[in-house]
Amino acid sequence: DNIPFVKSEPPPAITRYRDALARNLPWPHSSVAVPGGPGGAPYNPDWRGQFHLTLSFADGSNARQYAIQASLRPYRPNYMHFWQLKTYWHEGKVSYDDVEFHSFEDMETDPPVDASDCEADVRLVVDEMKRFKASFASVAGGGPGGSDLRQFWLRKTKKPVLAVLLARPAGGGGEARLYRGTNMEVSMPTGSLCAERNVIGTALADDVGLKRTDLVAVAVLAVDLDRET
Repeated sequence: DNIPFVKSEPPPAITRYRDALARNLPWPHSSVAVPGGPGGAPYNPDWRGQFHLTLSFADGSNARQYAIQASLRPYRPNYMHFWQLKTYWHEGKVSYDDVEFHSFEDMETDPPVDASDCEADVRLVVDEMKRFKASFASVAGGGPGGSDLRQFWLRKTKKPVLAVLLARPAGGGGEARLYRGTNMEVSMPTGSLCAERNVIGTALADDVGLKRTDLVAVAVLAVDLDRET
């Protein structure tokens, strides 16, 4: 439902404001003409310099966020992420410490490229993810010994996610270290854990001297529990 949403909700509303500014017409929510020229002017050539868009996200799936970003790319929107909702829920206020601001340039994603054309660290992560995926598929597909993936570890969602982390600890001479992690979706309080947190925790458990600056890259891949591809 992401495509119908981005076609029917954000762009039409934003377009109305853009057109009002470009033609010096009243804002859609107001009867007051847009400052800058006579109402109904054929065209305001400076509208791009006067029109700025910022999106505020508090929650939502990555697929929905990416769909919104793609649909609004012509406007080059900036993003405000409210990441500590409990402050607002319990205290009824928004703290500056709870808001992260991201420019369009920071949030923009690059088109897919062949892994062989990427830098060495990216190739390391991609190759490890391929090995991890093959290993996971072998077990999930009923390999020797079986597994509790469906019955316990992923019993709530049946949606496995794999993560690979590349770290270069300064204390280890900058040598590359690769870690694997997967999500856990069990029907228990605090029993669920995303793949990214799991793989970072795995790296920290392996080396408690690990620093944030030692983390180089993390790759995340959603796989099908019922298929090997």
